[in-house]
Amino acid sequence: MGNLYAIVGNCVPPTGVFADPNLGWYLVPAISWSILGFATLWFLGFLLRALYHKRRWNEDILLEREPEFESADGADSAAA
Repeated sequence: MGNLYAIVGNCVPPTGVFADPNLGWYLVPAISWSILGFATLWFLGFLLRALYHKRRWNEDILLEREPEFESADGADSAAA
């Protein structure tokens, strides 16, 4: 409930000394909501693509990576 203030508080226009006539007060909330909306659509699109692969080819999307480590001084051997 405390995080709701940050979302709703952005959508209230400023008054008094905080009002800036050169900048639209709605720009920051509009850009923030558009970024959150795009990210949500991107995530839902990925879920739909994963579901399509699962149903079509009975495949799961799996990412496997091998970690690669290097010495801080660039030497190949670990012996000092």
